[in-house]
Amino acid sequence: MTMTDAIYGAPVEVSVERPLRLSADCMRALEKATGRTMAELTGEGADQADQVQLLAFAELYRRYRASGHMPTPAELWEQAGAIDLDFVPVRPLDPTAGESTTTSPPSAATGA
Repeated sequence: MTMTDAIYGAPVEVSVERPLRLSADCMRALEKATGRTMAELTGEGADQADQVQLLAFAELYRRYRASGHMPTPAELWEQAGAIDLDFVPVRPLDPTAGESTTTSPPSAATGA
């Protein structure tokens, strides 16, 4: 398995629990690849397929940047159109398991 297979082969997970993160460089690459701004790709009347492809583009950009090998923006956009997206449902909280919806640090006074 090549490095590109490892980056490109894994599906992109989409979840409300995992926010979309884009660097300014990613946004510039996106505009270079599509000729459109982020606002144009996500605004009212935007193509739904382009919106899904944008999610994949952002994740692939992050993966490639971490690997140290970055394809051209056009190649990345093309790959983003072909990669599978997994839409992950929100995991319901079990109130009897002591789970919390907050990520606050433990209390200094109680340790809880």
